[in-house]
Amino acid sequence: MFNQQKYINIEQVVVQALGGQISSEGQLSLTDSLAWQGSTQIDSIDLAALLPDYPAQLNGELALSVNNEQGVWQGAIDKLDIHGSWLGYPLLVKGGLIIIKLME
Repeated sequence: MFNQQKYINIEQVVVQALGGQISSEGQLSLTDSLAWQGSTQIDSIDLAALLPDYPAQLNGELALSVNNEQGVWQGAIDKLDIHGSWLGYPLLVKGGLIIIKLME
């Protein structure tokens, strides 16, 4: 389909929500496949308004890559570093994750 590499560089997208801020930056690739690679910073997100029975306050960052090639979605969270509180207890989530989802 596409013979050339086509990219859109996203320098910063900022969303003010849930009492805090989520900011992302990365690269969207539009070639024979669709791909995103970027990082997201989470600052002072308060989930109490969204999930009142499970209040949480979150901060941290994650690096995410996802692509669809020939109808197969694949993704990875290369860096996951979330901290804050959940139900009044300290919360710390670190690690990574690889996801492959076949589409029909």
